[in-house]
Order: sequence, then structure tokens, then C-alpha cells
Amino acid sequence: MVVIVFHQPFPMGNYKLNEIIANHLSKDHEVYSLQQLNGAVPDSEYVTQIQNLSPDLVYFEMLDNETFKNS
Repeated sequence: MVVIVFHQPFPMGNYKLNEIIANHLSKDHEVYSLQQLNGAVPDSEYVTQIQNLSPDLVYFEMLDNETFKNS
């Protein structure tokens, strides 16, 4: 299973918690930890990487609007 875990930038909010969650999930799954955009408009590379991963599961907390729109 391919999993993307979005986290806030260091040292904000859930950065450490989502890092721990990603590490735990990586024991049984292919996990990618991506920083959320925090309102910045995504470039095409960011969107293409997510699309190419074709995740089975996306985990997030407190996701900002720009990241949510493009996930």
C-alpha cells in the first residue's frame, strides 16, 4: 500500500506527530512524508509527484486549503 503523510513545516503544529505516524506506517507500507503547502500555490512538480505516487491512503491533520485542493 502506498501512503502519503502530509505534515506541517518544522516546527509548526503536527510536524513531529505526523513524522512518528509515518515511521510507524512505514514498517508495513511504502510511505512518503510530504510537507503541506501552508497556503502557497503548488508548482506542477509538487502535483505531478503526488499523482505519480497514486496513493492508496492519504493521512493528514490540519491540512491547509491549497494542499487539500491538490491532493
